[in-house]
Amino acid sequence: YNRVMSSYKNFFKGKKVLVVGLGTNCEAVADIIFLIKAGAIVSMIDMRSEVRIESAIKKIQAAGMISCEFGTMARAHVHNVDIVLKALDISYDVPCIDEALGRNIPVEISSTLFLKMAPPIILVGVFGVCGKSTAAHLIQRILTPQFKEKDGQSVYFIDQLSNQSPLVFLKKIKKGDIVITAVLEQQYDAYKKARISPHVAVVTNPTDVSLLEFQTYNNFLVA
Repeated sequence: YNRVMSSYKNFFKGKKVLVVGLGTNCEAVADIIFLIKAGAIVSMIDMRSEVRIESAIKKIQAAGMISCEFGTMARAHVHNVDIVLKALDISYDVPCIDEALGRNIPVEISSTLFLKMAPPIILVGVFGVCGKSTAAHLIQRILTPQFKEKDGQSVYFIDQLSNQSPLVFLKKIKKGDIVITAVLEQQYDAYKKARISPHVAVVTNPTDVSLLEFQTYNNFLVA
């Protein structure tokens, strides 16, 4: 626990992070607050007007956001940036993201950044056109009692459809823990770019399973 906590705080301290888009439901607010508390220098741009997301802006400004710009995603925004954190509804071909990729600046979504920063864990990812969230919740209900009495291993559920930030789990996650999540279609490209496949992939119904190409010999597919 102390190793992980020290690791993520050391990593984010002083890093200049550009958040591109707050997300459809302003879910990036939790990411921004976490990053600021971890010592990152965070700025944000969003295509919407300030009036449309006024309540979210007040929260992140109160947390210590250094700058917010609206109605723009220009290439110039990635100048002198260490990491770009994009919302799921932002395409990789918008000017600032394209510029960041061209400059070899890491472009992440919150879930891939979490998985890269976390210690070695067991990732259970649920895929499918429908039923992902239901199946993921069911798996959590099945597994949690089994590991409740085990020493040193916990089960965590990351709800991608809530305003919960996966990054927050870095405060308590430890080696060998189990993380259960539904993998949304909007996350596929980011997972592929990060070369991340769930160690245990659960497929509820026919869908694109190309994301599983990074599984290894001791990983599993449950269809």
